[in-house]
Amino acid sequence: NHRVQKLHPGGTPLFAFGGPGPHPGLFQEAAGLAYHDGHVFVADRFNHRVQVLDVQGRLRFAFGEPALDAGRADGRLFAPSAVAVSLDGSRAAVCEPLEGRVQVFERTDSKSEHRDDARPEGLARYGPRGGGGGDLLALIDPEQRAVRVYDTRAVDPVAITTLGTGGGAGQRFVAPVDCAVDAARQRVLVLDAGARRLESWRLAREPDAPPEYDRRMGRLVRALDLASLDDSGIDPRAVACDAGGRAYVVDAAQAAV
Repeated sequence: NHRVQKLHPGGTPLFAFGGPGPHPGLFQEAAGLAYHDGHVFVADRFNHRVQVLDVQGRLRFAFGEPALDAGRADGRLFAPSAVAVSLDGSRAAVCEPLEGRVQVFERTDSKSEHRDDARPEGLARYGPRGGGGGDLLALIDPEQRAVRVYDTRAVDPVAITTLGTGGGAGQRFVAPVDCAVDAARQRVLVLDAGARRLESWRLAREPDAPPEYDRRMGRLVRALDLASLDDSGIDPRAVACDAGGRAYVVDAAQAAV
């Protein structure tokens, strides 16, 4: 739900703040949380920043603009997943697991405000999961909530289509977390954890034709509502596909496949 909830010690919900989006006060996966002196620090994973809000959910400031070159830009962040604040509040440590590092930020008297135009145009960052098979490679683009598909026959993979950016509601993903390639059937399976749905997309592609980009190459042919399979609750986290075209989904809630 891309939000932070405040609960009574007994577990009763009191209120929530945030919501999905790139704008100040909104989150693209609120992944980590810390509290200090009336302020809530939120690791806003796919907005590549840490937002600092008061206990009523009002934004105070943010830091850590997205890194143009992952792993090379000190002070910039890429997919932060956790944040911790020192006892005196003078420093914040931010964990970036995809970069294999922790950055420490020091408090200054003048806190730089978050800028809406801080995100570089055209910057694509991929999540930790993806799938490949034959001459196809599919990668999750968490910022755009899409799946990028590449032809890998050349030395440098060539982008051939993007899934999940269609105009209709059924053509868009809520929160895709993993994908798998069924090269024999020219299919890409997309696990949308936000919608609790497994989707099958077929690629209208001639395998021997020169690779070129076609935004209409992918067509949604089937969507399976995973929530309907188990009324006790399901938390889909990963998907794989075998040679026979069968799909396997990891359910983190039940610790099962």
